[in-house]
Amino acid sequence: MESRLNKLKSTVTEVTADVTSAVMGNPVTREFDGGRHIASGGNGLAWKIFNGVQHLTRLQHPRLLTVQHPLEEFRDCLAFCTEPVFCQFSQYIKDYKLYDVETKCGLLQVSKGLVFLHSSVKMVHGNITPENTILNKSGAWKIMGFDFCVSSTNPSEQEPKFPCKGWDSDLPSLCLPNPEYLAPEYTLYVSCETASDMYSLGTVMYAIFNKRKRIFEVNKQDIYKSFSRQLDQLNYLGSSSLTNIPEEVREHVRLLLNVTPTVRPDADQMIRFLSLMMLVQ
Repeated sequence: MESRLNKLKSTVTEVTADVTSAVMGNPVTREFDGGRHIASGGNGLAWKIFNGVQHLTRLQHPRLLTVQHPLEEFRDCLAFCTEPVFCQFSQYIKDYKLYDVETKCGLLQVSKGLVFLHSSVKMVHGNITPENTILNKSGAWKIMGFDFCVSSTNPSEQEPKFPCKGWDSDLPSLCLPNPEYLAPEYTLYVSCETASDMYSLGTVMYAIFNKRKRIFEVNKQDIYKSFSRQLDQLNYLGSSSLTNIPEEVREHVRLLLNVTPTVRPDADQMIRFLSLMMLVQ
């Protein structure tokens, strides 16, 4: 008899929840006015549910995309609400001309976001790409797409240590970071650190100054061979490969793309460099 009562109670609770949801509706669409579709972001322009949005909701910083209403799950949809956005960055550099001061200011904003992640949160983003950079309505560059972020496993007072998963070629591409912006140590040595994000920043800078062209094309069917070849090319990265990059930032891009993580400038150093460039300008 007791089990039947419990089953009846459970059924009534579920029905009540369904009715409440149907009557009240989706709070995201009820409380926020959504206009036309403006931008898609994230890996493959398909922002994966739960993980990336939950991290972004928890992390609050002016250089990260602001989530104004957390992810809600309903019978007919999944919905969350961010601050108003203007464009996703890879689309922006395709459709608009980037002015020099705009580029330097945007890279400075992204670097500030990375300082927050690396120093305050002890986190590696793991997938810094143009698709994971959003311009808000004011034109500020914001980091998003935390689907592959990794937090330090060490206590906060110790040197950060980041676990890293090996590359699984059997997974669909949408379930993996974008290999064309990924530091070589991820795949070749199953290792990642804050300097890995700085390599990715270097590849983004290269794409900005080369009309979205990536520094390396990766054969996703043979990822290990592609990364081994990439390592050889990085070891002999000459000036001819960086001719489209302004001379004043060329050396920093070269350092960011260095195969040795300890050689790459950290986010603090990039802030100081870019701030100086803004003053000089």
